[in-house]
Amino acid sequence: MTTATRAINVIRWQWAMPYMPLASRPVLRNMLLVASILLTSFATISSKHISRQLTTDLQARHDVSNTHYENWSKLLLEQGALSRQVRVEQIAHQKFLMASPASKQVEIVKL
Repeated sequence: MTTATRAINVIRWQWAMPYMPLASRPVLRNMLLVASILLTSFATISSKHISRQLTTDLQARHDVSNTHYENWSKLLLEQGALSRQVRVEQIAHQKFLMASPASKQVEIVKL
């Protein structure tokens, strides 16, 4: 081999990066570690923030649900009070002039 070929081979070798393990490149390794730490920390912060937002939303929905349940319970009590037999008889007597039949007017039919 001539000197010119050797020089060309040396230049080619300098331009082509030979494979070097990551342990032999400390700057690149450190940059990758810092980047992965930053990425992980930002992901953790983001997931915490989303979790807090979802918890707040869940609590608000529970409050609305409890309010609806209280209203429903009050409506059930009101319905029970309005549908009592005594109240129905009073309304029938006052508005529709209805009265209970006398015992002579009642007939029992056996099937």
